[in-house]
Amino acid sequence: MGWWGAPGLDAARLARQLNQLGLPGVRFRPVFFTPYFSKHQGQRCAGVQVHRIGPPTDLLAAGLALLGALAEQGVQINPDWLQKLLGIPFTPDLLEPTQALAHTHRWTAAARAYAQAQLQTCWLYPRPNLAA
Repeated sequence: MGWWGAPGLDAARLARQLNQLGLPGVRFRPVFFTPYFSKHQGQRCAGVQVHRIGPPTDLLAAGLALLGALAEQGVQINPDWLQKLLGIPFTPDLLEPTQALAHTHRWTAAARAYAQAQLQTCWLYPRPNLAA
C-alpha cells in the first residue's frame, strides 16, 4: 500500500511500534529507500512499508497512527494540512498513535448518529442497520 518515511528515522522501531497497536487489516515492515523525487530526493530514507493483510477495516486509523508515529520520531506534521484533510479542528492528541482507533470509532459513531437523526427523512428506503 505504500512506503512512508524520511531521513534519519529508526525503521525497525517505527514498524515495531505500529505493529504493536494491532491495527486490523494492516502490518508494517521496516524499509530503506532513496526517493527519485519529492522533498527527500536523493537522500537515504528509513520508514515502513504498509501491507494490507486482510479486508481494509479502518485505514483512516492506520493513517493517523502512522502520522503520529512519524511525528514521535521527529517528522514535521503540518497541523493546518491535517485539519483541512480531516475536516475537524487539530488537537495534539490526534497524533497519538494509540488513540487512532478511538478517534475513528468516535467519528463513525457521530456520523451514524447524525445520519440517523438528520438524514432518515431524506432516504427513499429505510436503513435499519444505520444504528449499528
